[in-house]
Amino acid sequence: MIPLRDNLNCRGDALLTYLLIGLNCFAFLIELMVPESAAGAFMYTWAVVPAKITAALASGEPILIAMAVVSIFSAMFLHGGIMHILGNMIFLQAFGRAVENRLGKVWFLLFYLAGGFAAWGFHYYTDPASKIPALGASGCIAAVLGGYLLFYPKAKFRTLLMIGPLPLLATIRAYWFLIIWFGSQLLPGIAGMISPASSGVAYWAHIGGFIAGIGMAALWATCFPESDVCYAPNNCVYNGLNISLWNPFRKERDRDFDGGHGSDTGSGINGASPESNETPANTDQTSAQADEKKENE
Repeated sequence: MIPLRDNLNCRGDALLTYLLIGLNCFAFLIELMVPESAAGAFMYTWAVVPAKITAALASGEPILIAMAVVSIFSAMFLHGGIMHILGNMIFLQAFGRAVENRLGKVWFLLFYLAGGFAAWGFHYYTDPASKIPALGASGCIAAVLGGYLLFYPKAKFRTLLMIGPLPLLATIRAYWFLIIWFGSQLLPGIAGMISPASSGVAYWAHIGGFIAGIGMAALWATCFPESDVCYAPNNCVYNGLNISLWNPFRKERDRDFDGGHGSDTGSGINGASPESNETPANTDQTSAQADEKKENE
């Protein structure tokens, strides 16, 4: 499943989300400029290598420990190929906007980096002796997904499904999308623990980031429970799973998504209007009072 966009209107922009996408792309361009003969040394230096971290901690050398910590953060911006970075950036742009608006830019950046740190922590403890370099923004983005699940579980996503060669568009609740995604990481992660084999995917980094994101979002929601920075359009009515053949040349018209991403009108994600409490009954009553006044005159 490929998330395209949600149906939330957000009052703020997604400047930091796009800045993070730009930094990831910039780091990938640097990777492409590394000569093939030096690629192995580059990855061993700047990617997460659990055995190297274990050796650094055992040595007690401040420089080695500092380099191990630096590699944890540098690995968050490196990727193993064009499909790797493309997939990660699609997920970041889809889920980052609403979480950034909910937290604010500074806290969102800290949330993103802390999620990545937790993700690599999970990865390290599953195999501290591994000499295989691990890299990618997946752990950070998994934390963003976990935060989104807690903040906006009932939001709806326009999702691209590939059924063989056939592309289909589906509208699905965020909680279903994210539960399915988490299951797709947890099952192979557990299978890898039972029967170790190199799959080339750091599943436990994804799992750790997701769990950390939920935990940090729960703490934030406890401290700041009220927010209307992102809300659904007024005409948002959920009618179950909506699937149609994807046509990239057809202008999308979906009542769940017609509100756009910049509108300042709509209803809260739980159906409450963020701007007005006026109801049609109040309007009718005012009109009746005006008519009665005219008759008295």
